[in-house]
Amino acid sequence: RELFAEIPDLISDLSATDDFWFLAVGTAVSGSVGIGAYSLLIDAVTKIEGALLVVLIGVLLVATGLFQLLSTSTDANQSKEPTILDAVIVGIGQGFAVLPGVSRSGTTVGIMLLRGYSGPDSFRLSFLLSIPAALGAGVLVLGDSGGIGQVTPLAGLIALVVSALVGYATIDALMRVVERVRFWIVCVGLGGLAILGGLVLFL
Repeated sequence: RELFAEIPDLISDLSATDDFWFLAVGTAVSGSVGIGAYSLLIDAVTKIEGALLVVLIGVLLVATGLFQLLSTSTDANQSKEPTILDAVIVGIGQGFAVLPGVSRSGTTVGIMLLRGYSGPDSFRLSFLLSIPAALGAGVLVLGDSGGIGQVTPLAGLIALVVSALVGYATIDALMRVVERVRFWIVCVGLGGLAILGGLVLFL
């Protein structure tokens, strides 16, 4: 909650060099990768049987959980200036987070931890990357569903407000769960259930 309240300060603190270029390059790369991954996802949904799709989502959830376990086991505790290489790597990870079962924040924060960033810096930059990513994803879905011209301003405003409220409530609920259970355990547990359920349906 505190982080949401600090959005204006976080944005205003962006330097003209490191943070700005990290976000610009990371957003550009994630957009390019995300569009490709989204196209593959749409194609897969039309070709893969429902039960197998559930299994695939479960596998991605388990992979996300194991990646979380790996990244949180690092002892990085240093502040460092973001680089273009890191922006490209994180951007690729964020782009693939369009796939169901892949956590965007978990992936980006995990990559940055493995790259040697401290926890607070990883979370801060990941959060800032989420803002243009969320806007871009909304535009992508809107365009895929018929274009902006198909939506009235009032309907668009209502959709934006509702999605923001639901998103905030979901994040709050998940944060309460994560405070009690480690996130990687949640991912592996839900992924295992999805795999088991999908296999039962398939068989």
